[in-house]
Amino acid sequence: MAIPTSHMDRPDSMGWFFTKTGLYTVKSGYMFAQDNPMMMWVHDYEVGVWALSPIPTAITSFPTEVRNDKVFSNGDWDPHEIINHAAAEASAWALAQKRQDSMGPNLTATVDKISSGDRCEVDGSWKETDPRAGLGWYNFNMETSEKLLGTCNLWRGVSPLQTEVDALLWAMQCMMRHNKLAMVFEMDFSDVVKMVSKPEKWPAFAILLEEI
Repeated sequence: MAIPTSHMDRPDSMGWFFTKTGLYTVKSGYMFAQDNPMMMWVHDYEVGVWALSPIPTAITSFPTEVRNDKVFSNGDWDPHEIINHAAAEASAWALAQKRQDSMGPNLTATVDKISSGDRCEVDGSWKETDPRAGLGWYNFNMETSEKLLGTCNLWRGVSPLQTEVDALLWAMQCMMRHNKLAMVFEMDFSDVVKMVSKPEKWPAFAILLEEI
């Protein structure tokens, strides 16, 4: 997969590598099934559940969750129990939509302006047709006007997102070598911020994130 092996002694784990996070989603499962029609199947009980249901299929995903529980954990549910649960879920969803509409959008936002200290802008360059990817960072101290920059290239990873994570990790290592331990890193890839904030949601990149 072009993701380096871990420097730590960590156990093997399972992942779903048809999403960028490594977590299974119903949507990715359906897309995989459409691309691999020989592997598509439906349980008889699932068809029976929807036949009993007065709820449009787009309203609730609970019956699909039950099917996944049957597939992966051999769980077994009573069809009427599934319908009751799905109906409650649909009612809660409708109530939440009414509350959201009544509250209206929140247009107030607070942005903290950074006016001192070190900042480091990080970026990665990835092309599917190029066997190598580029990493770069630019460090600027807003008080002393000191400037540093670095660039390098390495074998291309599996996605642009991995390259952005590689760039951040390399920039952090470079800043530590320059004894810059208090740093604000800036990137144009919002997914990296999500990954660093909640690494448990991105198991596909666990080996890289454990070093950040």
